[in-house]
Amino acid sequence: YKDYPDMHTYYMDEVFYYDHSTVRVRKEEIRNRNFFYYGLTKIAPVFMQSPLYNEGLYNEIYDTEKDSATQRVTSPSTAEGLDEGFMKGYTVMEKLPEISKIEDDEEGTFLLLSSNMTHETVLLQKPDYVPAEKVDNTEYDAAMAGQYVIDGVEMKMETEDQQEQYSTNMAAYLELAKWFRYMKEQGVYDNTRIILVSDHGWPVGQFGLTLPDGTDTEKFRALLMVKDFDATGFTTDDTFMTNADVPVLTLNGLVEDPVNPFTKKKLTMEPKKEGILISDPDTWVVSMDKKPQPGKWYSFVGDNASDMSQWEYVGEH
Repeated sequence: YKDYPDMHTYYMDEVFYYDHSTVRVRKEEIRNRNFFYYGLTKIAPVFMQSPLYNEGLYNEIYDTEKDSATQRVTSPSTAEGLDEGFMKGYTVMEKLPEISKIEDDEEGTFLLLSSNMTHETVLLQKPDYVPAEKVDNTEYDAAMAGQYVIDGVEMKMETEDQQEQYSTNMAAYLELAKWFRYMKEQGVYDNTRIILVSDHGWPVGQFGLTLPDGTDTEKFRALLMVKDFDATGFTTDDTFMTNADVPVLTLNGLVEDPVNPFTKKKLTMEPKKEGILISDPDTWVVSMDKKPQPGKWYSFVGDNASDMSQWEYVGEH
C-alpha cells in the first residue's frame, strides 16, 4: 500500500493473541522440534512423507500440561487444546469494540477487515461458543439432536467437520453481534453499510446439496450478508449472487458508473446472468516446477443455487 498514503493498514493477528489469559503456546519449543522433524520428513521415502508430516503436527504427542498449538478433536462433541491459528483471529474479533474509534466527522470512511478466524475450524464450548482447553459438548449435543431445522430445512450436525464448521462460524457471528451492538450504542450503525463475505464454502454435507457425480456444492457457496444504510429487520433473498458482486454492492449509490481502477472495466453484475463456470481442481497451488492440474468444471445457469437441476457437469479440463 506504499503508493496509497491515505490507506492505513494493520496486521492484527498477533497483537492480542499472546496476551490471552488461556493461551500457553510453546512457540520456540514447537518451532525447534518441527524444524528437526521437517528434515527427517524430506529425506524419507516419498510414500512416508505425508504420514510423517501429519498436517504439520509431525505426530506430536499431545501434552495437556504444556498445551499445543493445535486442537485435538476426539469426537464430534469433545476436544482438547487451543488452536493457534483460530485464537489469533478470535482475539482480534473479541477486541473490535475496544479498537474501534468513533469520530464526529462528515467525511466517509471505508474499513476492510480480513479475518482467518473461520478458516481454522475448531470445536468450542457450547452454548456460548467460546474457546476452552477442554471442550465437552456431549450433553448439549444430545439434547439438540435433530433440532437444527428451520422452515423444513434440516442442517446435519453429525460429524466432526459439521460440528467444527458450525461452532467456528457461530463464534464469529456472536463476536460480530457484539461489535454491531457497540456501533448502535455509538449511533453509527444506521449510517454504515456492512457486508459480510467469504471466499468459499466447505463440503461437509450439511444440506444434501450434492450433484449426481457426488460433488457437494456447499464448497462453492460463499457467505454473503448485506446490511444497507438505515436497514431494519432481517430478510433472505434467493437472487443468485456471487462474492464477485461485492464491489458493486459496496459502491451502489455512492459512486456513479464505477469502474475497476486497474482494468478500467465497468463494475457490473450483468455477466452472471448468462450463467457461470466453476472450476474445481484437485490441485490449486501451482509451484514453479509443475503445470496447472486439470480439474472438474461445472456450469450453473439459473436463479437458485439450491436447485441441483440448474447445475451441469461440463467435464474435466
